[in-house]
Amino acid sequence: MKFKIPIIGADVEIKISELLVKEGDSITNGEALVVLESAKSTMDIPADFDGTITRMLKNTGDEIVEGEDLLEYEVSANKSEKSNTSSLQVKVVKEKEATDEQVKEDEPDDSEQIMSAVKIADGNSSFQEMVKKVEKEMSSLSEEKTLQRNYFKPEINKLLKKSQAALIVRHTMKIKKMKELEIYATAAAKLLITVFDINPADIKERTSTGRIDTMIAKNYIEKHLSKSGSVATGPIEKPLPDSLFTKYGTIERKKLSKIKQFSARFLAKVSAEVPHVAMYQDSYIDDIFGMYKKAKKAKPDEKISFLAFSVKIVAAALQKFPTMNASIDMASNEVIYKNFSNIGIAIDTPNGLVVGTIVDPKSLTVYEISEKIFDLAGKAKEGKLSAEEMGGSTFTISSISGTSTKYFSPIVNKPNVGILGLCKAQYTYVIDKNKKPVIKLTMPLSLSFDHRLIDGKEGSLFLEEIKTMLEKPGDIIKI
Repeated sequence: MKFKIPIIGADVEIKISELLVKEGDSITNGEALVVLESAKSTMDIPADFDGTITRMLKNTGDEIVEGEDLLEYEVSANKSEKSNTSSLQVKVVKEKEATDEQVKEDEPDDSEQIMSAVKIADGNSSFQEMVKKVEKEMSSLSEEKTLQRNYFKPEINKLLKKSQAALIVRHTMKIKKMKELEIYATAAAKLLITVFDINPADIKERTSTGRIDTMIAKNYIEKHLSKSGSVATGPIEKPLPDSLFTKYGTIERKKLSKIKQFSARFLAKVSAEVPHVAMYQDSYIDDIFGMYKKAKKAKPDEKISFLAFSVKIVAAALQKFPTMNASIDMASNEVIYKNFSNIGIAIDTPNGLVVGTIVDPKSLTVYEISEKIFDLAGKAKEGKLSAEEMGGSTFTISSISGTSTKYFSPIVNKPNVGILGLCKAQYTYVIDKNKKPVIKLTMPLSLSFDHRLIDGKEGSLFLEEIKTMLEKPGDIIKI
């Protein structure tokens, strides 16, 4: 039997940094088999079987695809492979990948079945008439041809359902062309080639068995297709020549960390796609800071983070502003409302910024949230955050309270539509309702949001709600 790499939700390339087992080893369910490395983290992949490894199919340093075979094994005597897969192996891609033995055998000619499906989709039109009729529909797909983090996400499924007739015809033509050119590909790769309307002859890369697999197709799409779905025509980053600087003095080049490389591409993409609006406010936090000191005194042996109090407040505010907790899906022109709130926390590491997620903070105490903050920060600095710990946020908080900066404009962490920036609290003079100067502990707030979904009034009201809750936290936070 074969063990496959589970679906872990990674949005960048994955490689094997360490193999923890070898051929002949006896393995028990839950034992770590391999350490995978992505741009943002490393993660152990556990076994979901009891058995003996008979053959290793991958080596240290190999790049690997989710769903790809890692090793072969025999089930232990009196034990069968568990029917329930590990928690990581959720929703494995249903597209069957061709085995190495089948790589030279392409799909059978399904012309009659496809023609039948086409007729169902559009009466009794002939094949040629159908091709002409769906030309317009096919061209209208171009603006939606954007590869999301996971190439089998609902966006593509909606695209398939939206224009079934067009894609049936296109798929027939792609399969025929690949047969003529003797190009072999997995079923999942063929799906991508059809959906994104790629000329298969343009994909030059192949696996060791001579086929185009899912990762090769995905990489080609990300590299060569722009948002419009055609070959990228936008500006291409050209290397900066040393001569631009060396006439003034010496220079030194250092490679960007993987996290910095990923962040640079992601932030540039989000900045270009999301129309940002930023708003600023001051909150007088004497009361909530007093609660923080009380919490530290109540449990002196526990580490308490003031950020935990802000997380609790934001989670409560999101309950009153569900749109700020939502996501916008422009491919289907829909708003995705979520019946839960998870707060992403921006964490500074030696290699760059990453975001860890606190799940359902509204049900946690500030002590429990603090524990999770310190745990995520520790793992992030060691590069040990899992994909699950970095995913699923519905709103993000970025704190730069360690600096003297008063305000800043954080970039929305897509697919979130909002992000709150927290700066260092300082004592300031404030004129009270009696027109007398008083000293208040003041924390500057910076809110950025996606103007496609959130208008200025709603953003302003949300920021005002956070300010009010921070100033009067008694109904939300209990010590």
